[in-house]
Amino acid sequence: MEKEFRKHSKDDEEYSMNKVIYFEKQERKKRLQKIVIRFSYRAMIIFAVFIIFSVFTVFRMKYDEIANLKKIEQEKKQEVMLLSQKIEELEEKVQELNTPEGIEKLARIKLNMVKKGEKILRPVTIPSK
Repeated sequence: MEKEFRKHSKDDEEYSMNKVIYFEKQERKKRLQKIVIRFSYRAMIIFAVFIIFSVFTVFRMKYDEIANLKKIEQEKKQEVMLLSQKIEELEEKVQELNTPEGIEKLARIKLNMVKKGEKILRPVTIPSK
């Protein structure tokens, strides 16, 4: 009977050791799962920050592009306004030159023409000694 007792006792010890090893493995497994979960949370947070930064950067670029286009639009409107004024001035000048008085004035200034009986007076410069 003593032998059986010892045998039982060795089995009990082995069973206890196996049980301890099993619980230690379970504890390690739980710790590893916690580490993986923490790492996953951190990775998700980093990924979310990256996505938010990327979206912000894209929106900022589009905002700058829109601001630049508005500035160009304003410049073009101003240019159109100046060209419209110039067109009006040139149309007025064309209207003026299409009259007999306008034609006469242009002929006198540009072509040095005179009417019959008119005399041209030109200044003479005397050379200095």
